[in-house]
Amino acid sequence: MRWLQQQFLDLAAYWLLPFLCFLLPARAANALARFLARRSWLFRTPTTNAFANVSAVATVPDPAAWMATVRLVRFLDAVDTWHGYFSSDRRIAQSLVTGPEHWPESGSLVLLGTHLGPGTLFLRAVAAAGYTPRFVFRDIPRAWRSSAPVYHAYLRFRMAYLRKVCRGREIRVPGGREAVAGALTEPGCALVLLLDAPAERPSGTSLSVLGGTLPIDPRGLGMAVECRATAAFFAMSWDEASGRRVIEVSDPAVLEDHDATLARMEAFLASWLERHPAQWQLWATTQPVLGEAD
Repeated sequence: MRWLQQQFLDLAAYWLLPFLCFLLPARAANALARFLARRSWLFRTPTTNAFANVSAVATVPDPAAWMATVRLVRFLDAVDTWHGYFSSDRRIAQSLVTGPEHWPESGSLVLLGTHLGPGTLFLRAVAAAGYTPRFVFRDIPRAWRSSAPVYHAYLRFRMAYLRKVCRGREIRVPGGREAVAGALTEPGCALVLLLDAPAERPSGTSLSVLGGTLPIDPRGLGMAVECRATAAFFAMSWDEASGRRVIEVSDPAVLEDHDATLARMEAFLASWLERHPAQWQLWATTQPVLGEAD
């Protein structure tokens, strides 16, 4: 019965309520999203995981508000999957997403980001700027098909959106080395790498985050440095005051040094975690997201 109850909660949280917000005007949708984010039943397990993870490395002054933000960001990603698949560029620009004023101009581009904020519509913004997005991702765990079928179906819906916006040229890893190499020199392509993606197996490389370590897989970045790709850092966050998702993109630069780029990513992530500590979606992982400092 507990498993069945969870499927009904997932149906509401990942499908029915996000679809309702997709249908509503932005102001009404935001009001409903904020209301739902204050309900403890919404995303109960991810929120519990997130609070346990952050509590291991930092003190949270207002736990209720912090957890409400965790729920809100996760819910907005579900809403934005509908927008990403069905809404026009005009609706997204007018009602949902702000910035950047100017996208980097380059024959091909590497966009380096993190798992911070409701980032689903970032790829739509990249496409609207004239680039062909090539997003690097890991596949959905097969075990979730039976253990969490409603959530698994939602993730497959997100994958369908990803394939659509990337025009079928998304890059699944492991096994995507040749595709990444091709994307680095493909005219009009924007290769999107989330550098804080936790490594599935030890690689010897990690980011320093809030006094802990985050093991990562540096191979995509290493390939970008080897070919001296033009790259920019990006972040997409939820701005409570405006009720919009806000994209910020740094000035582009040629990648020349692997370690220097990782150091810049550490500073970049630290800056965003200081501004929006509850919007980092990796807090919600089941396993502790940060290990002890070396």
